[in-house]
Amino acid sequence: MYMDALNGTGQEEKRADIEKIRIDSSLPLEQRMKQYLERIKDPYCFLCGKTPVRICFSPEGEDLDTKLKHYIQRRGAAAYRRFYGEEQKER
Repeated sequence: MYMDALNGTGQEEKRADIEKIRIDSSLPLEQRMKQYLERIKDPYCFLCGKTPVRICFSPEGEDLDTKLKHYIQRRGAAAYRRFYGEEQKER
């Protein structure tokens, strides 16, 4: 049932493909985040190539911002700086 909600609904072409999204890294953090949200359209339901992705969180868990920060930090300092910009390097 869960996969049925993601596949075969005719909505796949409406979802943004995260692999094709490019963000201008010269912009300030707030503008980069806005640009990302405008391009992804729905940060909880998108494509990664041909794979549909749906993100859900429990009410007791961390919010999306915290999850993204942890994910980027695990990917390494370079990925963190690309997303958050050089100004975050000193934190």
